[in-house]
Amino acid sequence: MRLMSGGLLLACALAFAAPVHAQAPLSPAQDARIREIVREVLKANPELVEQALDDLETQRTDAAKSAVIADGRHFAIGPKDAPVQIIEFFDYRCPYCKSAQSWMASQARRRDVRLIYVEFPVLGPESEEAARAAVAAQRQGRYAQLHEALMASKGALDRASIDRLAKAAGLDVARLRKDMLDPAVDALLRNNHERAARLRFNGTPAFVVNGHVLEGFDEAALNRLARPSKAVSR
Repeated sequence: MRLMSGGLLLACALAFAAPVHAQAPLSPAQDARIREIVREVLKANPELVEQALDDLETQRTDAAKSAVIADGRHFAIGPKDAPVQIIEFFDYRCPYCKSAQSWMASQARRRDVRLIYVEFPVLGPESEEAARAAVAAQRQGRYAQLHEALMASKGALDRASIDRLAKAAGLDVARLRKDMLDPAVDALLRNNHERAARLRFNGTPAFVVNGHVLEGFDEAALNRLARPSKAVSR
């Protein structure tokens, strides 16, 4: 049985090796003794290095998940304190993301769920253009309408197509194009890519459901992760 993590055991070794008056500077002999103890611990327990790295990776991924939830720039549906938190990283040109759209829509009808939408364009310039348009659409309060239109689109997502979909979704296209040029839009997309990298997402869609990571659209698995204690519908 693993009683403590690698990082914790190393910390304990350092704590026991430290002098009683921790505020006092270490002498060369004390410093050498601490290093010797750490080497002895690692030599006797080489698996601690891997465990410590695993612990560090877990801390980093947990931080990335928390950062997404706390980031008010993402479009979200549902109460902030909902017991079921679902984050989707998606690309508007991804066919699997389009397949997942109906499942996401079904979750949006629940009162116990919060959905957070994270644009993660990985399929080329058209994906990036569509993502910028969606982010910019929030400023006109029409994100949901454009998101649904982009997901339902079966053709190319070039400039003309995006403008046509945006107009049909009730957006002022000229204003949308101006807002898309705001550096803040690109900054958000960069942050999204950085967080996806921290979560080791290599493609779309990718989900985080109550802290559990799932890559790809597996409806059965998502339903298990998002299962409520009591089903509540809007």
